[in-house]
Order: sequence, then structure tokens, then C-alpha cells
Amino acid sequence: VLSGTARRQVEAATAAGDLSGDAMAEVRRTYGDDGAREIVQALDTELPKQREELRRALETGDRVTLKRFAHTLKSCSLMLGASALGQACEVQERLADEGGADAEALRELMARFERLVQSARSALAAD
Repeated sequence: VLSGTARRQVEAATAAGDLSGDAMAEVRRTYGDDGAREIVQALDTELPKQREELRRALETGDRVTLKRFAHTLKSCSLMLGASALGQACEVQERLADEGGADAEALRELMARFERLVQSARSALAAD
């Protein structure tokens, strides 16, 4: 049973279309319980580095890094079954490639990704 905070995190991610029980079940089937936990832990560990990478790239206007950042978030989101978030990241990846990345949109995608990872961690811990 999820705690109140964990339940709210899962509900928020679900409402945003970023976490689905079916997707988490698929991650578990594909990687096993231990593998799923390792993936989520690795993603969680990388969050501070990704936040800093985004901050620096926006500060300097580094299109290559912004594109790589959006690509990484897209891939990781899709790995966790968050297709709506993955698609939003793909749009920003293309925009970054064309020189038109939206700073606010990228910050929001990072925030959504952080909530996704937290929710996935909570969901895995609940079982």
C-alpha cells in the first residue's frame, strides 16, 4: 500500500500521462523486479547531473547539449513507458536541433521526468 505522499506522486504522474501501471508492469516483466529497481535508481542518481546540464546549456545557448538533453529524457521516459512525455521531449529535441528550443518547456519536461522517476520509485517500493 502506498503512503499518502507516494500515492499523490503516482496520481500526479498518472494524471499527466507520464506513469501507467501497465507500463511499470511491462518494465518489470522485461527487466525483472531487481532490474526495474536498478534502472529507476540509476535514473534517480542522474537527476542532479541532468538538472545542472540543462541549466548550463540554457545559460550558454548550447544547442548540441540541449538536443542531447531532450534526447536522453525522451529515451529514459520511453523506457519507463511514459510515451506522452517521450513525445514532448522529441518535439524539444527537434526544436533544439533547429535552434528553437523552448527553455520553459525544457524545464517543465525536466520537472515531469523527475516526478516520473519519483513515482516509479514509489510504485516499485510499494510492492
